[in-house]
Amino acid sequence: MFRDPANYTIAVEHYLQKIKTGNPAFNNFYQAACYYALLKKQDMAFSYLKEAIKRGAKGEDVLTDTDLAILKQDLNSWREIDALLKNNIWNAIRAFQN
Repeated sequence: MFRDPANYTIAVEHYLQKIKTGNPAFNNFYQAACYYALLKKQDMAFSYLKEAIKRGAKGEDVLTDTDLAILKQDLNSWREIDALLKNNIWNAIRAFQN
C-alpha cells in the first residue's frame, strides 16, 4: 500500500503516529526517513535517519537502501550519517571486548 508514490505522505504520517503513540523503535524512525527521502524532504529524512541509527538501525541497511539514495547526494550531511554508523560499529566492538 505505502509503496505507491501517491501514498508516501500517508506512510510518513503512519510512522510518525507510531512514534508519537509510544513505539519509538528504530524501524519507525527508519521508515519515516525512507519515506521523507522518497518525498525529497531531505532535511526531515536526515533527521529521522540519524535517530534511527542512534536507536539501532543497521549500517548495512542504511548503506544499501535505495530509498535513501537521494540523501547520498548531500555529501556533508551523508558524512554525519557515516560517522554515526562508524561510531555504532566501534561501540559494538568495545561492548564485545568487555
